[in-house]
Amino acid sequence: MKLIYIAVIGFLTLLFSCSEKYKRNKLPQRESGLAALNEAMVKSNSIAGFQKKLNFWKQYLFNNKYNDSVLLSKIHYNIAGVYYQQNILDSVKWHMEQAWNLMEGQKGNEEEKVLLNAGEGNIANLEERTQEANYFYNQAAQSLITDTSLQLTPKQKIVILLAAAQSDEACSQIDKAIDRNYQALSLLLSRLRDNISLINRVYSQLAVAYNASGAHSDSLLKCIHKMEELYANFPTEVNPRFLYDRKVLYFSRIQKKDSVLFYQRKLLSDHN
Repeated sequence: MKLIYIAVIGFLTLLFSCSEKYKRNKLPQRESGLAALNEAMVKSNSIAGFQKKLNFWKQYLFNNKYNDSVLLSKIHYNIAGVYYQQNILDSVKWHMEQAWNLMEGQKGNEEEKVLLNAGEGNIANLEERTQEANYFYNQAAQSLITDTSLQLTPKQKIVILLAAAQSDEACSQIDKAIDRNYQALSLLLSRLRDNISLINRVYSQLAVAYNASGAHSDSLLKCIHKMEELYANFPTEVNPRFLYDRKVLYFSRIQKKDSVLFYQRKLLSDHN
């Protein structure tokens, strides 16, 4: 019996030491794999065509070098993104489910969980599940606010905050929508030239939020002036339709019917 006990203890010790060695070996592999996948995300942005982009990501899915749950989760997330761009929702959902399942029980990797929450918000938004979308967007946005060490790109953070702000406004959470827009704006203004369209989106969303809040029309007008400046300075990067629409909101509030009609017509002519 004593020999059996010793043998069992020896086996468990060996098993534990093997497990620890596996963990030590796995972590550097995961770190290098995540770095490679982040580079792949940048590269994929320059790939034209749905099938080419899909094939690009599937090569990683079947590469043994990335046979790690966190890495596979990230790959499935990116494949879901390719299908999302084509509005193929069944495939988006399937790959997002795989990504979540692979991430389940994983400690850390908060960046990947933020992106997954934002992805779920996108899906719910497409399916007009407004409250559910708002939940996921705010899960992602709150993580950005509470953990400033998250290794996400500035653009990823900005897009998540803007999506949360837009969703908050749709759910009549106006004060939160305004705060989220200004949080995005603070990140954007330090990178002005490369993000003109996103800055315009902030002021456009703020205009809608201020209009919905019942605040003084001056707040709405200030946002419109910012949009006018951006359009005047960067006409090829700013879509004027949003400016015309926000002017319709403003002139409706101050009851200038002629101006409302003028910008409504500009909206229609621009659309045609």
